[in-house]
Amino acid sequence: MRFIEAFNESLESVGVIGVKKGEGLCKMVITPLSINKKGNFKGYADVYDKNDTHVARIDGLSERGGVYGTFGNLMGDGLENLGESLGDRICAIIKAYRAQ
Repeated sequence: MRFIEAFNESLESVGVIGVKKGEGLCKMVITPLSINKKGNFKGYADVYDKNDTHVARIDGLSERGGVYGTFGNLMGDGLENLGESLGDRICAIIKAYRAQ
């Protein structure tokens, strides 16, 4: 849930109301290419509409994990950071679209 909470917090800055797991409006699949012992994450995200049509790929996702704790905690830190940065990237896209 830390990913979703961080993602939602980022999206609120552009007026997008939070996303809930399993809501069904669209689907985002996060695919890790590598995760190390510190929870550092590299991968990409695919976005699908409600009809399961692939609509976008977000490449180059890379976030740092934590520095202290269990592997699960370090992964949680990495996913929280990923949620925030992915939300920020989507906010930038929304802002650019609105400015047109």
